[in-house]
Amino acid sequence: MNPIYWDVKTPEKATVIPEQYVGIRVRLFGDALPENEYIAWESDQKGILAEPLNPGRHYVNTFEYEVQQYPMIKIEPGQMGVVTLLSGKDPEDSFAFVMNKDEKGVQPFLLPPGTHPEYSNPYLHYVTPIDVRSHKFEFIVLFPSKMGFDVRVEGTIEWAPQLDKLPELFVKYVDESDLEKSGGIDNIVNKVILPAARGYFRIVGGKYRAVSFMKGDTRAKVQKDVENQLIKFCSSEGIEIKSVVIKDARPPQQICEQYARREMAIREIDKYREQIKMQIGEVEMEGGEPKVDSDGKFVLDEYGRQIIEGGKPILDASGDPVRSGGRIAQIIEQRKKDRATRLGDVRKEVASMLREAEEYERVEVTKAQQQKAVAVIQLQAAQDRASAVRAKGMAKADVIIMEKEAYAEGVRAQVNAFGSGEMFAEYQLIQKIAPGIESIWSNTKDSFASDMFERFITVSEKAEKADK
Repeated sequence: MNPIYWDVKTPEKATVIPEQYVGIRVRLFGDALPENEYIAWESDQKGILAEPLNPGRHYVNTFEYEVQQYPMIKIEPGQMGVVTLLSGKDPEDSFAFVMNKDEKGVQPFLLPPGTHPEYSNPYLHYVTPIDVRSHKFEFIVLFPSKMGFDVRVEGTIEWAPQLDKLPELFVKYVDESDLEKSGGIDNIVNKVILPAARGYFRIVGGKYRAVSFMKGDTRAKVQKDVENQLIKFCSSEGIEIKSVVIKDARPPQQICEQYARREMAIREIDKYREQIKMQIGEVEMEGGEPKVDSDGKFVLDEYGRQIIEGGKPILDASGDPVRSGGRIAQIIEQRKKDRATRLGDVRKEVASMLREAEEYERVEVTKAQQQKAVAVIQLQAAQDRASAVRAKGMAKADVIIMEKEAYAEGVRAQVNAFGSGEMFAEYQLIQKIAPGIESIWSNTKDSFASDMFERFITVSEKAEKADK
């Protein structure tokens, strides 16, 4: 090859894409792209290729392609990715918030948590992670009551985005500045939930007087109605309302003070009325019926007495109302109660002493029965031991008798063998003396030794014969 006409260069051996990155190839040759196109969809077009290179080693002709590296799209747990297609078919409805799949604009699907290299080409896809976990925020709402007084309500609202409507929610209310600041959460709260909550509190809470918010039942009703209305509205916007909680509801300070004075006066009136009843008694009524609540239970006053509704007072002979339960009657009733209480205490004490005596009797009887049972067992054991000792002694006596009888029988047989007791005794004497005699200095006749041994020989021969 003539070096004057040709220049030869050796390309790099391999292009390495590190982990968590993708490679975007830019074709350096081919036909120019059509106007407003950024991706080279055809093989003979010059420009950016749609398909990214995954991490690893890739053999790419660097004279034909430029390889740019970009971080791989990663969706963290608790988030979902909203995909915006930057290059593709023109949408059929350009006024729609969410486009059909493969049309330029926000796509109708979401990316789950994880890495997505196929959506990591920044020239083709723009992926926005959106937090889809539950969120809770506090609010303060001022609204006019039925009579025009401002009521201040404090509470919390818990919500979460609906996944099936998240792309549309993202397009409607999330902007770039809010994404950087709160991930799109603040816009949803400030543009959708909080304005709707203020409106419904004005609509629902405006039906009640300001003073009624100082009672728990009105707060519960307003909270339930606002929650239902807010759930219905936000559901159409792609937001799930999980709870609305009113922590505090305050009318103006002047109303609160007036209400407190009113309640104090009512309590004072009730107290004085009860004191009057305690002194002069309560008017007895006839023909009335006990007051019952919504559950069918009798309504009682603060002293535990049934409240009677209707009827007419009972009059005495002079036409004055008959009263009962005055101070004297109460004193008598109290004394009766005290007497009954003391009598009950005495009865309890007597019953306790009786129970203790009965318990002591049961314990002592049980103890005596146990001692008797132990004594019976000990007596039986002593009798058994005596019987065993007696049997053992008798057995030993029988053995001794049998041994002595056997010995006597043997001696009798030996005596019979010698013919007489004298011969047997002389044999035994010689048997004892003979081992101790070592030598005898004597002649063979007319001596003690000769006579004795002669008899010994005779006795020995007889003994041998007896043994045979």
